[in-house]
Amino acid sequence: MTQEIIRIRKYPNRRLYDTSRSAFITSDQLYSIVREGNRVEVIESATGTDITNIVLLNAIIDRDPSRILSIPATVFHAMVSGVGDVASACCGGSKGGGAVQPCQ
Repeated sequence: MTQEIIRIRKYPNRRLYDTSRSAFITSDQLYSIVREGNRVEVIESATGTDITNIVLLNAIIDRDPSRILSIPATVFHAMVSGVGDVASACCGGSKGGGAVQPCQ
């Protein structure tokens, strides 16, 4: 059984609109929706850009920053520097043929 994606629109005033429920929701409600096992897609209303990753990362930072500590610093270095393979940094792989650890 495939899980339906809950589509959320984010407006410039930082409000979140759940299109499946036709209601505005809070950031805490969005976090709870995901914690319950639902998948969401957050679209910026003005541009149509998918900002799901940004919104979910902000939710983790705001509500459970200790979860960020489980992500290796190499991932953030790769993301900030724009150099290297972020997936490889995340999974412990290397371009030198080293063993790749499965992402968890």
